[in-house]
Amino acid sequence: MAGVLTRNKSKCLIFGDAKELSNNVLPTYEDVMQYYLYVKHQLKPDITSKEPSVSSIAEIVATNIENIWHKASIPIVSHTRVLQLIKTYHDKYRNILKSAKGRGYCETYKKKVEKLQTEARSSLFDIAACKCIDFSTCTCEKSRKVPHIEQIFIKDQRTTRKMFISLVDISTTKKFQKKAIRKEVDANRIERHKLLETYDKSKLDEVNIEFDESVEINDEYNNSDEDFTITSKPSTSSSNIKNSQMRLKLPALALACDRTGISDGSAAKIASAVLQDIGIISVDNKNSVVDRMKVRRAREKKRLDLQKLENELILGLYFDGRKDKTIINHQEGTKYYRKIITEEHISLIQEPGSKYIGHTTPTSGSALEIKNSIIHFLETNNLSTSQIIAIGCDGTVTNTGFKTGVIRQIEEYLKKPLQWLVCLLHANELPLRHLFNHLDGKTSGPIGFSGSLGKQLEICHKLPVVKFVRIEGNLPFLKNEVDLSSDQKYLFEICQSISSGKCSIDLSRRNPGKLAHSRWLTTANRILRLYISTSSPTENLKILTEFILKVYGPMWFHIKINPFCISGSKHLWRTIKFSRYLPNNLLKIIDPVIQRNAYFGSPENILICMLLDNRYAIRKKALSKIINARQNKNDQSIRSFEIPPLNFNATDYVELIDWGKTQVTEPPLTSNIDQDTLRQIVLSHKKNTLEIFYLPCHTQAVERSVKLVTEASAAVCGQARRDGVIRARIESRRIMPHFNSKKYFQFN
Repeated sequence: MAGVLTRNKSKCLIFGDAKELSNNVLPTYEDVMQYYLYVKHQLKPDITSKEPSVSSIAEIVATNIENIWHKASIPIVSHTRVLQLIKTYHDKYRNILKSAKGRGYCETYKKKVEKLQTEARSSLFDIAACKCIDFSTCTCEKSRKVPHIEQIFIKDQRTTRKMFISLVDISTTKKFQKKAIRKEVDANRIERHKLLETYDKSKLDEVNIEFDESVEINDEYNNSDEDFTITSKPSTSSSNIKNSQMRLKLPALALACDRTGISDGSAAKIASAVLQDIGIISVDNKNSVVDRMKVRRAREKKRLDLQKLENELILGLYFDGRKDKTIINHQEGTKYYRKIITEEHISLIQEPGSKYIGHTTPTSGSALEIKNSIIHFLETNNLSTSQIIAIGCDGTVTNTGFKTGVIRQIEEYLKKPLQWLVCLLHANELPLRHLFNHLDGKTSGPIGFSGSLGKQLEICHKLPVVKFVRIEGNLPFLKNEVDLSSDQKYLFEICQSISSGKCSIDLSRRNPGKLAHSRWLTTANRILRLYISTSSPTENLKILTEFILKVYGPMWFHIKINPFCISGSKHLWRTIKFSRYLPNNLLKIIDPVIQRNAYFGSPENILICMLLDNRYAIRKKALSKIINARQNKNDQSIRSFEIPPLNFNATDYVELIDWGKTQVTEPPLTSNIDQDTLRQIVLSHKKNTLEIFYLPCHTQAVERSVKLVTEASAAVCGQARRDGVIRARIESRRIMPHFNSKKYFQFN
């Protein structure tokens, strides 16, 4: 008898005897803990038995609590949330209980226990989806609202607790649930009729219709815990195996399929194989088999749900474009077939936050058509343009022409100036590109070079590393939180290697990236890789390697470390400063390139940097110039954005331009900020209060969207489906950026 768990031994010091839940009232916290102890004792009948886990006990407790709430016809929170509430309160109880031995006779401890007992006895374990006190002003969505006839009962259970659940409540619950099924059936029938009017029969299978006419409601009342049951009509097949429809939603599978790009058929085979391995489906039970049409409907449903998300107010509109190989439906006579064409796509995101808005397809690549397609997209999707105050893109003439460029035309349409935030990472590549072309000759194709140095880049990663002469660089200190791609990490590490004069075996075996003229980052990687593999490098190779270590590479990482517009002019000045070591003949090559792309050398962008400078005198000077610009503002026309001549001998970014000879206009970012707020910023240097100062000075986030649009264009047909696939991939990566092991797995 020593091992038997007696009633006295199972009694709790705080909640007393363990007991089962009452089925006619909603449980309090005390009821929940007493039932928790009861379940624990059931799972551990004697002292020698293995201690049951908190999760296994909480699972049983949560299920029974949810059944009572369902019986009361009150919508509740998710099962995961119920488990969380039980575990949290159990932890609170255990924290108090573990002090009983040492502090059992302490008055403070006794008062703490009494307080917990009183609160647990009087507080409802409230898992209702609607927490509103006044139901007349309830704004919860319909599925979460407490039914009108149950509102008095839930109020009573939260306060005096004089009412009970009776057979009337159970009958009412049954009616509610039958009514919900009828509504779902009616909704599916209406949806199907609409589809018949707007779609042809071949497209009906792609729609998520979950109604199955073989399902009927069993009207016979059952006195067990289930209020009603759903049964299937007998199959007309001669087989005795009964297979009902697979009704589970598969949103996580849909996201994974769109993220990985696998077909519906492949996904169905994999999902069904996993279910078979874990024993959910078998030869005699095929109810949960996943077929390709189920996967297709799940993917379409998830895409539609993601496309319904509301967009926030847009402060910064960033865009970029690319010509993609695109699948379209082509018609010849009465026949339809898939065809691949080249189509221009413009990707749009909003900043701050780098949130994907969508993509549009202009009829051509001209500035006018791109502007028209962007404006049409915003108007069609009811996206407000009134708050747009900045615009970002790369520095191509189509975008930045001061008379007919895309930005200029959007400014004229909005009838207000915008802050020009032209990508600094693109601007950083151009001096290297022109220097390379000057030293080695022009390109000979999308990935080819005409010079001897360029031709060696194709095989440089296969060459062995030799002893090389170290070259000092200007690399900044890189923080761990800076997000770098594989190619960017390679550039940083190989720059460090050449600066130190040693290259690791691991780095020598890594691929520096594909060779392409649109990816000068990987070209720079290959130039450095070629340098450490050449025992007697040519003068041109030395010049390019030194330029990458002293200008291109350091500036890339300076921009990544400080990616906001408040540092843009500083980056421009630092580029000029780092490049002054070059001889005059090479400065004549890169200085005009820097001048043409010095968009952050405009007074508007310099003033933004000055306004948030660490030095008070600089901030004060910026405030004075902004106030003067406001007073001299011409309301009749939108200012023309032009880059003033740069001072290449400037010792600070403030000296980049001649303020006396340059027309100074107020930065659009500060146009909606009153003078008192500006003075407060100058005095206290509070740059964290306004998010408009945290717009990026580069367009890498847009390029990620461009890549997704390119991938979707080759995968699905039609703009709506492309957009759905893109949003699904973004959502999947947001939920679970990596999945290398179990610890990375995240639930929706």
